[in-house]
Amino acid sequence: MHAASRWFGTFVLLATVIVGPASAVGRSPGDVPPDVGAVVDEGAGATPVETERGREALGAASRMKREAYALEGEAREQALLAAASAYGAVADQGDHGVLDRVEGAFRAGEILRARGLGEEAGRRFAQAVGLGEPAADPDVREFAARALLERAHRIRREGEATEALAAYGEVRGRFADRARPCSHAVTWSGKLLLAEGRVDEARDVLLDLEPFLPGRELEAVRNVDRLVEALLEAGRTEEAHEAVARVGDRMAAAAAEEGETMTAALEASLGALRDKVGHSGY
Repeated sequence: MHAASRWFGTFVLLATVIVGPASAVGRSPGDVPPDVGAVVDEGAGATPVETERGREALGAASRMKREAYALEGEAREQALLAAASAYGAVADQGDHGVLDRVEGAFRAGEILRARGLGEEAGRRFAQAVGLGEPAADPDVREFAARALLERAHRIRREGEATEALAAYGEVRGRFADRARPCSHAVTWSGKLLLAEGRVDEARDVLLDLEPFLPGRELEAVRNVDRLVEALLEAGRTEEAHEAVARVGDRMAAAAAEEGETMTAALEASLGALRDKVGHSGY
């Protein structure tokens, strides 16, 4: 059987067997039903978090996506759009668990964004936030936080620096419990501020190391590296030294708090940073 036939058959199976007649199949990829508010309210309180049918539907959509990448040209694009519709159908199915639905919305948004369908992707990401933000389950909230982060990225790509910074701040404010999206929001805020030449503001953002602890220490050090380069270029050598000392001390303290030593990779990154400013230990 040709690959194109396989993905089409999978799509039909998903529409008729797993998702059922109440699904979103038949709408344009990325479309969210007009009564999405009612769907979100229902999903946010859904129990259990996962359902067998929801997991099966997500698995089928995932297979469609994988098979699409075996195709080429227009066939691949159409197959990926079909996969986005399948993921979206999971998101729109009110009797699936909230994790099934929020993941479906997020995965649909990812595919649509990569196809250049920004408006449709934005609607799916917004659906993921609406479904996931009220939930207590950490996996659900992780997808919702990532979806809100995608909104901030879109605003940044459009060149709206002030609005993007506010959007990144919104990720941290609404999903402070989700370390990875929050640390990425800090990183991109700092990079954006540095690109804008706003070094003092970038310093305040990038030297806030707590969102990276524990677990994302290397990202924190890379951020300080960017800051140090900007400070050195501006002739602010003393501040660069202070930044290096601050991140080194905090990383050592964080490791001690966990009863561990710093990893070799972290030690190497800090060593390179110290060399950059002519440092030799503390």
